[in-house]
Amino acid sequence: MVIKNKCFIVLWTILTLSAFCQENNYITYYNIRNQALAHKVEENYQEAIVLYNRAFSSAFPFSDDIKHLISCYLNMKDTTNALQAMRLLIKSGYKLDQSLPLLEDDGTRVYSNFHFTLSKDELLNALLSKEYDSLRNEFLANNNIDNLHYQKTGKSLYGMQRISFDDAAPIQDIENIDARREKLFLPPLWVYYKDKGYTLPKSYKSQKE
Repeated sequence: MVIKNKCFIVLWTILTLSAFCQENNYITYYNIRNQALAHKVEENYQEAIVLYNRAFSSAFPFSDDIKHLISCYLNMKDTTNALQAMRLLIKSGYKLDQSLPLLEDDGTRVYSNFHFTLSKDELLNALLSKEYDSLRNEFLANNNIDNLHYQKTGKSLYGMQRISFDDAAPIQDIENIDARREKLFLPPLWVYYKDKGYTLPKSYKSQKE
């Protein structure tokens, strides 16, 4: 049974990607997010949902936090808002099919392909699968702009290009990269790099500093 809580549905209607970029107040974000996680582990899912949404309105969310919110919605049987959160996760760059590095005993890195599902609900997964390509293309469109610029100049415009798995491409005009990323509804560079496990360039200065 889907919980028909209108305030949650209206809240998700308001919280579009552009809204996430309005304040970028990560001190507020962390404080509220930590409260939300505490409620989640105690299985107080409704309280956690309210807090996660409040945190997400203060700054662009990390993908792990979006996944925590999805879990809360699913535990509350709220498939409507769970699907909305899944859409946001994909539009933020999360891939259901991922090639992940694994280390052999001799230290050699090999890659294995994995397919992830965000729910045990087959109907919900089917609905997301129908929209997945379109949602993924929204993210890739931004990446393609950056890739074309990198091919022309040897520098990344939005910080989304890699020379190798461990090394990022040089970034053009790094002082203003977060402002450029915000115009494309992308999180600040430090959020993107931390989420991916990348090392930030030493010349990068974030808004949180």
